[in-house]
Amino acid sequence: MKIRNLLIGVILTPAVFLFIANCATEKEAVKAYPGECCGLWINKDYNTVKDKAAKIIYHPDGTWTAYESEYLTVPMWRGTISITEKWKDKKGNCWYKVTTNQMGYNLFVYELLKLDKSGTKLEGVWSFGSAPGELNTNSDSYTVYFRQDALTQVRYEI
Repeated sequence: MKIRNLLIGVILTPAVFLFIANCATEKEAVKAYPGECCGLWINKDYNTVKDKAAKIIYHPDGTWTAYESEYLTVPMWRGTISITEKWKDKKGNCWYKVTTNQMGYNLFVYELLKLDKSGTKLEGVWSFGSAPGELNTNSDSYTVYFRQDALTQVRYEI
């Protein structure tokens, strides 16, 4: 009886662990950032603007890194990003409502992002309180970035 219980424990424990690990992987995949937005995004005009990233890298695992200058290799900010809504407009542009969290802080930001039909221009606005309802290009929180690595779009397409 003891040997049977020991064998069951030895066999079931790794199986349960593998099942739990597999579930965690599936959940992470669901939260992963969409492939069409992954990659390197730059706005050279932001190189000298305080508190605006000049370079952002969106990773397919749902993380991002942001740099004060396009030339820097050490990120100023990093965090996670989760999609709350995604849709396409009549012109073929992709829209996303996302929530970001900056690592090291308990700082949640709500963003409305628009990826143009060509996949080369990413515009957005953000807010601390709730998701912005429109893309207001006159807002202080408005940003625009341009894709720098066309191959990333193909590599990370989901």
